[in-house]
Amino acid sequence: MAAGPARRVFPHPACVPAPRDDRGGPYTEYYWPRRFWLLAHTVFGLLATLLGPLQFIGRLRSKHPALHRLTGKVYLVSVLMAALCALALAATVQMGELYPWVSRSCQWGLVLGAALWIATGAAAYAAIRQRQFARHRAWMVRNYTITFFFITFFAAYDLALYAGWEWIFGYTGPLVFICLLLPLAVVEAVLRARL
Repeated sequence: MAAGPARRVFPHPACVPAPRDDRGGPYTEYYWPRRFWLLAHTVFGLLATLLGPLQFIGRLRSKHPALHRLTGKVYLVSVLMAALCALALAATVQMGELYPWVSRSCQWGLVLGAALWIATGAAAYAAIRQRQFARHRAWMVRNYTITFFFITFFAAYDLALYAGWEWIFGYTGPLVFICLLLPLAVVEAVLRARL
């Protein structure tokens, strides 16, 4: 029916009406009740994604330190807001037959990602307050890696569905943990190699 072609064009569950949802709109009953959390998470997450690279430009830091500090503060506030919204979204996930992509391990992986996002941001802020610049940079690298975790997970998930791999429904939990922990392990190895 309509869900088949729509799934090939818009593979993410947010864009495909749920099996018994006859509203036909772009939001399913899965996201609609939580749309404000989702919108806030998207806006603040996008802001963090766009501001993050500015923090790593050495020239900007040295020539315009006030701008670096301002964008850094806006970045960290954006991370905090997006992470809190992610926690709210993870806490209210609906599981069951209508939502095969949601599992308890997926939920806990998203909670872990949001918690690490907050924790690494707090560690970066604490380091800079103590004027420990190298430590601050290392924590910001970890934090920005987590910023991309959410993007990486949903991109991998969507690509799998687009490729017709509906078996991915059963593996969203492991996929969340792989997309979160593998990049962090690589970043950690690189950071430690530079010491």
